[in-house]
Amino acid sequence: MLIIRGLEVTQAIQYYRSAEHLTDPGEQLPDNAVTLIANKSAWVRVYIESDSGQAVANVTGTLTLTWGFLSFKSGQAPLVLNPQPPGNVTAQFNPDYKNTRAAIAATLNFIIPADQMVGPITLEASVSAPNVQGHVTKSVSISATLRQTLKLRGVMIGYHGPDPNKSGQNLTIAAPTLSDRLRSVDNWDDDLLGFETDP
Repeated sequence: MLIIRGLEVTQAIQYYRSAEHLTDPGEQLPDNAVTLIANKSAWVRVYIESDSGQAVANVTGTLTLTWGFLSFKSGQAPLVLNPQPPGNVTAQFNPDYKNTRAAIAATLNFIIPADQMVGPITLEASVSAPNVQGHVTKSVSISATLRQTLKLRGVMIGYHGPDPNKSGQNLTIAAPTLSDRLRSVDNWDDDLLGFETDP
């Protein structure tokens, strides 16, 4: 028999079974307690175990997303995601928490695209294996509502003066244009931060 121990939804770092590795009760928080950012892709780890006394090989599954009624995506058809390669995992009997959490290959892993991480979402993992009858499901509800912005202002500076590499010659460098400035902003990690720029 298969068991889904839990789902960890992370965009960088996340609380998951924190009592297993944080000794101060004041630092322990529920699973998925770190606030999720809207419009930033998320990595979902599905922790699967066996309760049959032995490991179960070739466990695979899907992750289905549905959006709550407070989301503008409410009413849209559910999104079904397949696991990232290799797409299957061996469910261990009574696995060690530390080793399981440290090894990405010990979990089924899914990527929720950035444009799907909006508002309240219910995630349902469904897993099965060739030699195990039926499938097992587990759901978790999340909310991706945090939006972060960074306002940037730029002072465009040009240069006309001595060329430090060519004695006796002048060097002219035009001030950057607004287009140059926007292009440099695009090179930042805008998956994490949304940018507002003023001309």
